Amino acid sequence: MAEKRMFTKKVTDSDEFVSLPSSAQALYLHLCMAADDDGFNNQVQLAMYKSHASADDVKVLLAKRYIIQFENGVIVIKHWRMSNALRKDRHIDTTYQDEFKMLKIKDNGVYTLSDNLVANGLPMGCQMVANGLPQISIDNSSIDKNSIVEDNNTPPVGGGNTWDTSKHTNVENLKHILNTKEYQQTQFFADHRDVYNAVQEWMAYKDRRKPKRDNHYTDMDKFLNTVIRKCDEYGTDNVINAINDTMGAGYQGVVWDYAAKGKKANGNSDDCDLSYLVV
Repeated sequence: MAEKRMFTKKVTDSDEFVSLPSSAQALYLHLCMAADDDGFNNQVQLAMYKSHASADDVKVLLAKRYIIQFENGVIVIKHWRMSNALRKDRHIDTTYQDEFKMLKIKDNGVYTLSDNLVANGLPMGCQMVANGLPQISIDNSSIDKNSIVEDNNTPPVGGGNTWDTSKHTNVENLKHILNTKEYQQTQFFADHRDVYNAVQEWMAYKDRRKPKRDNHYTDMDKFLNTVIRKCDEYGTDNVINAINDTMGAGYQGVVWDYAAKGKKANGNSDDCDLSYLVV
């Protein structure tokens, strides 16, 4: 394994990166320095010790998508191949081949999870529970063309056939409404699984915040319609980044200006079919 590691200014000099807590920045650098030739690292706790970082810093790097972490605790540096490339005769393949096969590489060299794995609900987030580290798990349910989730068996509260949204969490209400076969928006989120995963992460984030009454969506239709419109306006990648950046910053509502800035910086947007909207 090579002893030298490179960093790209596209990452470390970006406004987003320099706005991270200094401990999270230090953690990222130590994770990179100890990564193997494919960007994988199984010594997260050691990097936390070296950088005087906490589990919250791991959360930030996950939420901002600087790292991807697998169920066994191994992480991979998302932007690794943008700055680190070795000749084939010097490159040593990672020992984490099962995890490597779960990834695909974008044209710009960025790692992302395989579409099939996202669709089948690969757990994302910090899975470490050993040595006192908290478990930070984000539940990504499976999605297919006929159903957004397959584990939504929670019966309506109070008997009868009426679903009382006030008696359920945001995540449960999201799954319930998108499991309604007649619901028009279901197809949009089945077609855009990465957007659905980000929305579900956001709902879980809202459920964890206090006080609950200020974080409960009473009009899920309205929020989902807003997400679809923003995807059309700014592009799905920018919408996903906006949701993740908002969670990383700890805000109560999605800061759509993040998506607008992403479109302005990258010049990319999607032409979404707005027929999915419920009117």
